Amino acid sequence: MAKDDMSKIIYCILKELYECMKQGVNVNKEDISYERFGIPYSYWLDIIIQMQEKGFINGVRCRMTKGTGRIVNYDEIGITFDGVEYLEENSVMKKVRETLKDIKDIVPRL
Repeated sequence: MAKDDMSKIIYCILKELYECMKQGVNVNKEDISYERFGIPYSYWLDIIIQMQEKGFINGVRCRMTKGTGRIVNYDEIGITFDGVEYLEENSVMKKVRETLKDIKDIVPRL
């Protein structure tokens, strides 16, 4: 599975948000940033916006600007109950989870 695979990125973001929610802490933005996944900002932003539109996350604010395009603020990002359900019940997410389990010893941080 490619490191820029959308399903893997969604899984990693939702997993991180869920773990932070369970621990009662705010997510470290670096742990869910586009830099972490080595993908372009625009691709990451499309994923984040789609995740919010699907109801998997909340707290993302996006606005359009004239020169630079879209700017996002995700200081208050969090996972929703629908996001938790998608993370745990979706068959694609189960495949991603199993794949990541198999390779976690090879790659120290996904």
